[in-house]
Amino acid sequence: FAERIEVILPNSTRASPTAMYAQTYLVKTTGSECQGDKALREAFFQCGDYCYSGEIELDFQHAFGEITLRDIQTLVPLVQCQQERLSFLCNSNIPASSMFFDPIKQIEQARDFVLAEIASRPISSKIAKLKDKHRWIDDDETRVYFELVGDTSSLFNDILFIASRLYSKGLAYISIYFEGVIYVLLEDGTGDQPLLDIYFPDISGSGEGATL
Repeated sequence: FAERIEVILPNSTRASPTAMYAQTYLVKTTGSECQGDKALREAFFQCGDYCYSGEIELDFQHAFGEITLRDIQTLVPLVQCQQERLSFLCNSNIPASSMFFDPIKQIEQARDFVLAEIASRPISSKIAKLKDKHRWIDDDETRVYFELVGDTSSLFNDILFIASRLYSKGLAYISIYFEGVIYVLLEDGTGDQPLLDIYFPDISGSGEGATL
């Protein structure tokens, strides 16, 4: 994918929707109150050029319990099925005054940084050398993803998770934030793609890794 990334690397999902198409789901750890066995949590949803926000219901396990990276596969559909609880917020140019501006901006910048690094000559050369030792890098049956680890506590304050998918010119860029780590995956995005895709790959399994 490196050659294709170098040509089409996005600067932001704010680009023309004719060139790019974004879907983003965000849930915060904060909300107004509990109702019965449900807790209300602030949420954000972007589909193409339109953004929505409001409060959704989470069961106590997901609101207060120990959730894992695997649970994002369940949480994204939970946001989607409660879309009627969300109100139109703005177009894709999120105002700086919005509580969602900073976390969305940060995950976009993190994604762009990772993609720029992958496409750079030093990192692409290092990946090529690692293939001899780590055969899974070139294995089509293996889901390869990139982790960006750093001090993100202040950048993603009160964020339970973010899951974002960006389609652009035959590639799908998937970005996930969870518990201080940003994950970036690249997938083939050619052919017909669903207008609304609530499936995000499970990257919770343990496996071999390499430091770049």
